[in-house]
Amino acid sequence: MTKLQQYLILAAVIIIGFMFLNKNESSLKSKQAKKISEEVVVLSNFEDPKVWGISPEHGFSIRVTKKHSTQGKYSLEVKFPQKDYPSINTKKLEQNWGDYEYLLLDVFNPQDESIDFRIRLDDLSKKRVNIPYRLEPGANVIKIAKSQIAAKINAEKIRFVVFYLNDPRKRLTLYFDNLRLEKSGLIQNIETKLKNKDTVQTQASAQPLPLRKAVDLPSKPVLTQGELKVALAKLKDEKEKVVFISSGIPFARGQLKAINDFVITDTNGQEIPIAAKVLARWPQDQSIRSVLVQFQYPIEAIYEYVLFRWGVARTTKDLDIVEPRWQYPEGVVVMPAEWLCSSEVTGEQVPLGIGYFYDKYDKKILNNFEKVKNKPWTGKLTVDGFYSTPHVFYQLYARSGELNYFLAARKELLHYRDTQLILDGENRGRSTQGPKGRYVYVQAMMDDYLLTGDPKSLEVARYMAEYLKNYFPPEKAFYPKGAEYFWTERTAAFPFLGIITYYELTQDKEYLKLADEYMENLYKMQMQYPERGGFIHNLYAHDPEEGARKDEYGGSPFMTGLLLESIIKYHKITKSEKAADSIFRVVDWLINEGLVADGDSFKYMTADKYLNTDGDPDVNLLVVHGLGYAYRLSGYQNEEYIKVGQKVFNRGVKDGFVAKRKHFNQNFRNSGHYLAYVADGLEQLQVLKPLAEQDEERTIENVLFFEGFEYSLGKFKGMGDAALDLDKDDVYLNGNSFHIKSKFQKSTLSAGFLLENWNMDDFSRINFAYKIPSETPVGMLVITQFGDSICIGGTSRYQCGRTQAKEEFKLIDDGQWHEANFDVRLAVRSVLPQLKSLTGFQYFTNGNATEHDEFWIDDFKIRRE
Repeated sequence: MTKLQQYLILAAVIIIGFMFLNKNESSLKSKQAKKISEEVVVLSNFEDPKVWGISPEHGFSIRVTKKHSTQGKYSLEVKFPQKDYPSINTKKLEQNWGDYEYLLLDVFNPQDESIDFRIRLDDLSKKRVNIPYRLEPGANVIKIAKSQIAAKINAEKIRFVVFYLNDPRKRLTLYFDNLRLEKSGLIQNIETKLKNKDTVQTQASAQPLPLRKAVDLPSKPVLTQGELKVALAKLKDEKEKVVFISSGIPFARGQLKAINDFVITDTNGQEIPIAAKVLARWPQDQSIRSVLVQFQYPIEAIYEYVLFRWGVARTTKDLDIVEPRWQYPEGVVVMPAEWLCSSEVTGEQVPLGIGYFYDKYDKKILNNFEKVKNKPWTGKLTVDGFYSTPHVFYQLYARSGELNYFLAARKELLHYRDTQLILDGENRGRSTQGPKGRYVYVQAMMDDYLLTGDPKSLEVARYMAEYLKNYFPPEKAFYPKGAEYFWTERTAAFPFLGIITYYELTQDKEYLKLADEYMENLYKMQMQYPERGGFIHNLYAHDPEEGARKDEYGGSPFMTGLLLESIIKYHKITKSEKAADSIFRVVDWLINEGLVADGDSFKYMTADKYLNTDGDPDVNLLVVHGLGYAYRLSGYQNEEYIKVGQKVFNRGVKDGFVAKRKHFNQNFRNSGHYLAYVADGLEQLQVLKPLAEQDEERTIENVLFFEGFEYSLGKFKGMGDAALDLDKDDVYLNGNSFHIKSKFQKSTLSAGFLLENWNMDDFSRINFAYKIPSETPVGMLVITQFGDSICIGGTSRYQCGRTQAKEEFKLIDDGQWHEANFDVRLAVRSVLPQLKSLTGFQYFTNGNATEHDEFWIDDFKIRRE
C-alpha cells in the first residue's frame, strides 16, 4: 500500500468519525430539546445525566431518580460538596432563545433551610451574567426573563448555563427537572404533585414578583394640646422697640382643627392679640397645615420669648392680616427643631444631632454649610442652585430651628424666584436656564409659602405647575419597550414632583388627576420588565459619550433616586397600592442591578461600562431615601433594605463631594428624609441591636415601652428649649445615655414621648436610670387620655405649673447615677381616682431652668407590675 493510499484511508476514517460524532451530538441535542407546544420547549427533562458537566471539586454525586420529577420519568439528583462554588453546567445544551421570553427550571430543596443558589448564563461571545436566588425548602420554580439579562449578554445566543452554590457550609442535595423555555410567561403558579408524599404544593415562580402591598403601620400619635416656649427674632435694626412679627407656623397633620384653637401669651401668661390666616390644609384630613400669624411685641436686643399654646381657644379679638409682600418682616417666630420636624413642613425630618449613627452626616452638613452659603452667585442656575438650594436650606432650618438657616434659605429663595424664573409671557414658570423640568422647583415655593405666607411664592408655584403641565404631560412618563429615543428618570422626576407638590399645597384636583396619570404611566413602564423592576430605557440615548452600547437597556440609579421622591410623595398622599408596589420593585432593581460589587455605592448607570467600577458615592445620598421608605413600607421587616441603606449611606457620608452648591444640594436634598423613614425601625435591626442583648424584662409580654438610647432617641422628642443628644461618655452601664441640656434662661428642660393604649392597670411601673446635678430642676408629668397633664414628682427645685399629684416621687440631684422605680398609678389616682389610661410621659419644669442646666437618662421602660 502506497503512502498516498494510507493518507486517503486515514482521512476517510477521520471524516467518518466526525460525521458519527456530529450525528450523535445532534441526536443528543434533539433528545434534550423537545417542543411541547407553541408556548413551551423543554431543553432538558434530565432523563440522561451524561449531558451535564460538573465542576472539578471532589465529592460530587450525580444521578437520575424518580424523586421529585416534574417532567418525564426522572429528575436529576445532585449532591454538592462543601466547597467554594460547586456547580453543574449545560455545555451540551446550546440553544437559541428565539421568540421565547423566559427560561424556567424546577428545583426541589429537601433541606429544612433555604439555600443561596446562583445561575450563570454565558453567551457565544463569552459574556456572562450571574443571578442569585434563594431556594426555599420544598419545591421552587426559577424563572429568568430574557429582558432581565438582555442588557448584560446576548440572550439570543446562549452558550451554556451553570447552576452553582455560593460557598455551602455543608454537603447539600438538590433535585433538578424541566429546564425549559416559555413564550408568554403567563404561568405564575404551577401545581406539582410531589410523588414521594402524594400531596400537591403550589410553587410560586421566582419571577415576576406579585403585587406587594405596604404594611399598614399605626399612625404616630399627635399632641393636640400643649404649651411651647418659642423665640421671637428681630430682623431689622429699628429704633422702635415694638416689632411687627409675621411668620408662617406649621402644624403636624391632625394637630390643629380650627384656626382659633391656639394662643400666644407673654411669659406671664397675658394673651397677645394676633392676626391669623390659614395658609394651607393637609390633603389627607383637612386639618390645618400652616397659619400666618402676625402681632406686635417689644424686643430689646435680638431675641425675646413668648408662650405658644395650642388646643386652647383665643379670648381676644383677631386683628386684620397685613399681606406679607416684603422680603423680610421686622421680626419672625423661630419655632424649635422638634416642632418643625414633627410638622413635616419640608417633608419628614429629624432634628440635628439626635442619633449617633448619622453623627458624621450632621457634622458634614455643619462643616460645609457656611462655605457653600458664602459662595458668590454666578447667575447660572446650574452653578448657583441646581437641585434647589432654597429647598435644601429650608430643610436645614427645619432640622435645626436656628435663625441663620432660615435667613439663608429665604435669601436663596428670593434669588431663585425673582431672578432665575420667567414670570410672564407664554413661558411663565420656566427657568431662565432653559426649558428642562430639572430647573423648576415647586417644593422651594411651598417651603417658603408655608413658613412666610408670602403670596408671591404661592403665585409663582402656580406658574411653575402650569408650565410643567404643558411642558411634560403625563404621557411622556411612559417609555415603550424597545424604543431608542432619549428618556431619563430625571426627565420625569421633576415634572411629576412639581405637579404632586402643587396639589399637596393647593388641593387643586386637576393636578391630582395629572399626578394619577403620571403614576399610571410610570407603573405601566415598569411592568414591561416586571422581573427587573426599574424604569428600563435605552442607555445609549442618554449620551453616546457616557459609554453605553446602542443595544443596552437599563437605568440610572441616581436619576431613579430623584424619581422616587415624586412616587414616595404621591404614595404618602394617596396610599396608592400601585405606588407602593412601584417603590418595592424599583428598590429591588437598585439593589440587584444598581449596586457595585462591594454593595456600598451605586453605579452611575447600569451599562456594562460601569460593571467593574467602584461606583459613584457622590450620588449615594440622592438615592438612599428610597431604601429607607421601602424599609418602612415593609413594616420594618425587610432587613436587606436597611442593611443596604446603611451601607450606602455611610459610604456617601464618607466619600460624597459636597464643597460646591450643586453637590451639596445633591447630597442633602432628600437624604434627611432617610433618617426619618428608618428612625422607628432601627430597634428591629439585629445588626444594630442584637437580640442577645435584650433581657427577659424587655419582651413584648412584659414591657409596653423601652428605650435604651443605643442608636437613637427613639420616640423621645423635645419641646424646643432644650438640646437633646446621645452621650457616649457619661452612661449608666454601657452604650449611650440620653442627655438633655437647657438652651436658655427660663427653660422648661423638657423631653418626652407619646403612646397609644397605655393602660395603667396592665403596665403600671416606670423604671429608668438618671443622673441629675445638684440644684437642677427636673420634673415629671404624664398626659391623660383626655389631654390633661399631671405632675408626678421630681427634684426639690422643679416647678409644676399643672395639676399636681398628692403622691409624688422624688428624684435625687447629687450628680450621681440612680434608678427610679415606681408605680405611676399611686400618683395619678391621688388626683384622678377613676382614670384608666395615659397617652404620654414628659420630663418638665415650669420655666425655672437656667441656661446651662442639664441631666441624663438611660434605660427607660414602662412595664408590668
